[in-house]
Amino acid sequence: MKKKLLVALISITAAISVLPASASASVWHLEPFSGFTGMGGEARLTDPAGAMVCTSITASGTYTTATTGFVSIRMHGCKSGIFQCTSKGEPTGTVSTGVLPFENILLEANPQTAGILIKPNNVDNQPAAGEGLITEFTCAGVPTIVRGNGLVADITGPQCGESGKALTLEYASSAQGTQRWMQVTTTGTKYDLTSNTANKGWVTSSIDAVLTLNLAKEGKVDCTP
Repeated sequence: MKKKLLVALISITAAISVLPASASASVWHLEPFSGFTGMGGEARLTDPAGAMVCTSITASGTYTTATTGFVSIRMHGCKSGIFQCTSKGEPTGTVSTGVLPFENILLEANPQTAGILIKPNNVDNQPAAGEGLITEFTCAGVPTIVRGNGLVADITGPQCGESGKALTLEYASSAQGTQRWMQVTTTGTKYDLTSNTANKGWVTSSIDAVLTLNLAKEGKVDCTP
């Protein structure tokens, strides 16, 4: 078991090491960096046709540098309509992402707004360039696959220059199936999710949730270049 865990951590570290380097003006640093666990309330995965609603969300992971790390997210009590939704190997009603790399980003350069960008662990360019698997699950036997090139969260606290023992992440939609925050400093690549239910075709998708990451050590959100 320990050997498998070591191999998994080596693989994740390698995945993080190949993340494209961000310009110094578009990242923030967590000082000191540490591991974390996370929890939150209702989480919703929506597309233009409907939503999967979960009663709570948990997470675990660690920063491996002051700007990058990896995280696993699990959503519990998940239903689409009256049907429970479940990822393979999880208890009924639990949808999970597996281990995904993330990096600290600035959503806006002025005023500085801290955020976090989660990316797929393996990019296979399906269904579009830069995309990879985020999660998959079934509801009453009907499969849904969620893929994308990234998912952006706004850090509502602490703000740039402040310290705290927890980071509060907000995932929000600007419209059904469309994420509010999609870019680093509002320019360049747009990060988005797409989903496919019952093999009916890919549509844009978004997540709404508030997730609090409880840090092992109190850290400062340092947004200075």
